[in-house]
Amino acid sequence: MSIDARALKTDEFETITAKYMDSIYSFVLYTLGDEYYAQNLIQNIYIMAYKRFDDLGDNINYKSWLFKISTDVLMNFISYNNVPAYTSISEENGLFEAMHSLPIQHRIAIILADVEEFSYIEISYIIGHPVKKVVSMLHKGRKVLKEKMYN
Repeated sequence: MSIDARALKTDEFETITAKYMDSIYSFVLYTLGDEYYAQNLIQNIYIMAYKRFDDLGDNINYKSWLFKISTDVLMNFISYNNVPAYTSISEENGLFEAMHSLPIQHRIAIILADVEEFSYIEISYIIGHPVKKVVSMLHKGRKVLKEKMYN
């Protein structure tokens, strides 16, 4: 790749990621509940996305693609580390505590659906489960949240 082509790729990548990095940081932060881990993982997500940027097709939903990478990095991090449910977030209210009592996959699905407003199909792509399982996870997760918040 020539220097000019590399510069164009980098500019395009930075323009695309700039739109979504705040949302991705919030997603990672609320999923893990720890600012230190979230800041470190954002760097990993950015690097992974940059490495995969050349492989994208023309009709890609960049936001879903970035959240897919974010979820992959998150799940990999969680599977290899002993991550506390939450530690340093200052807004430890009932909803936050209830969210962090959910299994990680349910938590991710709820954040993607209710905070980031992804469709079931997009969530299915992002977390790598069939749509039926996404619907089931959302139903179960929301039911637990409702019980914890109102009991």
